[in-house]
Amino acid sequence: MSEANKAVIMRIFEEMLNQGNRHVRDELISPDLVSDWDAASPSVDDLRASCPDLHWVVHDQIAEGDMVANRFTITGTHTGVEFMGIPPSGKRIEVKAIGVDRLADGVLLQGWTVLDTHGLLQQLGADAN
Repeated sequence: MSEANKAVIMRIFEEMLNQGNRHVRDELISPDLVSDWDAASPSVDDLRASCPDLHWVVHDQIAEGDMVANRFTITGTHTGVEFMGIPPSGKRIEVKAIGVDRLADGVLLQGWTVLDTHGLLQQLGADAN
């Protein structure tokens, strides 16, 4: 089960997040997904709108039972729309993150992500205070 769950999460990173294939969401993510992503960080859609070349790289992946943990980096260039009050700067970003996901029957049910939002804002030139 662990290896199959890791493969599902890698498909989400590669096919949905990197390639923008929205059908993957319907196939691999529960419509009742419980996630703290939006509460703790800017949304994926906001990030993509501000950095159209957004790219996700998984560095480490550990799985046990129905849980998968990922250490990953998000990179991109702030050439799109304003992001959290910051106009497009043309600056490259590199944001570190860790996520833990729970799956059942090949579908993502829950996800918890910690993203370095403060570091992201600093890279874009936001006031650190």
